[in-house]
Amino acid sequence: MKFIDASLLAALTAVASAGTTAEWKQRSVYQILTDRFARADGSTNACTNLSVYCGGNYKGAINKLDYIQGMGFDAIWISPIVTNYPNSYHGYHATNWNTYNSNFGTE
Repeated sequence: MKFIDASLLAALTAVASAGTTAEWKQRSVYQILTDRFARADGSTNACTNLSVYCGGNYKGAINKLDYIQGMGFDAIWISPIVTNYPNSYHGYHATNWNTYNSNFGTE
């Protein structure tokens, strides 16, 4: 499988391969729900229907990495990236483990 964005792949690879189990136990992890966290265009309009996708995506998350680091976090935990049932914005209703959720970006 390909990652959505090369910079996301680079960031995840660098963090995932950096450290032992003991070092990971010392990390400060910031968990994001991708759809609700940040949009690529930077808009902050309220999501008025919380039962549907609201527009957050990987590019929006990448744009906020400095913000997350500035709060003192040194790792992120994103919601699952695979294709889900319609409007399962949280990522935990997988329908296909071999494809990406197109709401968050493209291959």
